[in-house]
Amino acid sequence: MATATASMRDNIDLTVLPFHKEALDSITQLRKDASTISLPDFTTATKTDTHTHPIPSWFRTLELSAAGRETPTWDESSHLTFMAERGIKKSILSVSTPQANAFASPNKFEPDAELRKKKTVALARLLNEYVAEVCRLWPERFSWMGVTALPYVAESVREVEYALGLAPLRSGLGEFYFETARALSSLIASSPPFNATLLKYPSLHWRISHGAGAFPDISERFLLGFPDISAAAQEAYKSRLWYDSAGPVWPNQIKGVLEGMGVGTKQCVFGTDYPYGIGFWDVDANIKGLVEAEFMGGEEKEGVYWRNAERLWGGKIKF
Repeated sequence: MATATASMRDNIDLTVLPFHKEALDSITQLRKDASTISLPDFTTATKTDTHTHPIPSWFRTLELSAAGRETPTWDESSHLTFMAERGIKKSILSVSTPQANAFASPNKFEPDAELRKKKTVALARLLNEYVAEVCRLWPERFSWMGVTALPYVAESVREVEYALGLAPLRSGLGEFYFETARALSSLIASSPPFNATLLKYPSLHWRISHGAGAFPDISERFLLGFPDISAAAQEAYKSRLWYDSAGPVWPNQIKGVLEGMGVGTKQCVFGTDYPYGIGFWDVDANIKGLVEAEFMGGEEKEGVYWRNAERLWGGKIKF
């Protein structure tokens, strides 16, 4: 199998994972399933969903609980149906937590440091192979973000290089929102000492989840601690950060980004958090909130649905 061959070439031992055979078989099964799945009608679909998650069954067993509730199941057929019913033309897939770091988390902690590294590297490879196969089989419907083996830098660089050749690639309830705020803060308050990652790499663009979470409420106060770079940071927030709508974001929460931070709607992109959002919040109400938002015109809404995502990835994803 190509996956196993490439892994051996890169000196990645997949057998350190007890479920490696199940994972390889699931990739083969994707190909078999593709020949039997009847695609729904996407004729009128235009939206681009920038925030969705594939959950292979073997990966789900590593983290059976997400935000205090049971981790949802996922399959490509159900996802395609979900998309068609909501006018979503294309979804960007990204593996959710713990990604490749399952063996650094309390639930599955691996005490042997060397074995933990090997498991992390192997899991990153299997996840990338699985999601890449989904995108190969339905290239008009799915694209993806790769998984790295961080904190192992050399192995992560190798995995990024490998993932780029696989398929079209884009380079608790309250916790999500506070974690998002913390992550955004870290882009400025990077250490040591305060390197301001956001400003240090001006060519990088960042897709920010959950409508920036709690960050708009603290952004001005936070930047008081960095007076020398505050203006540059605010400009970057308005031009190189892209805010997705995963969660109950429209029409109220997003105003923190638009009005509180002064960001234009051209930096907002569509997202559903499928399948985690199902049964968690009302995904359709969030979409309706965008549809009926009185403070936006039709062209701005069309931008959020798909045009802004095209600009974000600059031709790297075919829409």
